[in-house]
Amino acid sequence: MFINFSNPLTYMPVGSIIQSVYSSNSYQTSTTGTTYTDVLSALGVTWEIAITPKSSSSVINLMANLSILLGDAGIGSVYAGVRIQRKIGAGAYSTIFNPMADGSGPTDLGVGTTGTTVSQYSRHHLMLRDSPATISPVTYKFQISVRGGSGSQLMYINNDTTTDGQSFVFLNEVKQ
Repeated sequence: MFINFSNPLTYMPVGSIIQSVYSSNSYQTSTTGTTYTDVLSALGVTWEIAITPKSSSSVINLMANLSILLGDAGIGSVYAGVRIQRKIGAGAYSTIFNPMADGSGPTDLGVGTTGTTVSQYSRHHLMLRDSPATISPVTYKFQISVRGGSGSQLMYINNDTTTDGQSFVFLNEVKQ
């Protein structure tokens, strides 16, 4: 019996990881705005993570671990969020994940006290299963925003350049 291994995807069981892409980022991005701002990887350069699927029926599992600092200037609370956008090939970005929000903005992340300055360091974990249905390059990016309100709310990604201040992303293409 002869087995043709010219297309190894044919012989991989469903659920197999076909390929992985890893990206880390230690460049600091901050916002005080209620409109979404791209997370950067260098001055003026958006942090983009791309994978080119081997099969249009594959799914992409995105796992992100983001280093975050939330702070305010005396109002005692700050709320913020991270959203994920995707583009296929040379197309435009579209939002594929929005954080929880109310009428004033995102509320996925938050810390609050009464009438005092507050800051909180944390690691924000995001996991997403995406079905782009393409073999063209698929590119992901993150955007950040703070919730509207009084005072000065601030959100940082990668507040320092140590390992604690780095963010990481894994993209895994999974056979379906």
